[in-house]
Amino acid sequence: MLCHMKAVLAFHDKQVLPDGAIVEMKIWNVATPVAGSTHRLNIEDRQERYVFKTVELLIADFLADVRGLRGER
Repeated sequence: MLCHMKAVLAFHDKQVLPDGAIVEMKIWNVATPVAGSTHRLNIEDRQERYVFKTVELLIADFLADVRGLRGER
């Protein structure tokens, strides 16, 4: 028997930057690990290979990527 549990929102943050750009993060706790993963967290829409260590490091890495894309090193 398969258990179909809905994903639970584990983290959500939305920021409107001074220039009007929006940075939104959502991390979902899913019932079973995503294929190829050992953890039960999922980031929606765009997926890339990422070596997951902690949620805190994931968020820090994401924000660093956003700063890089905006030219804010």
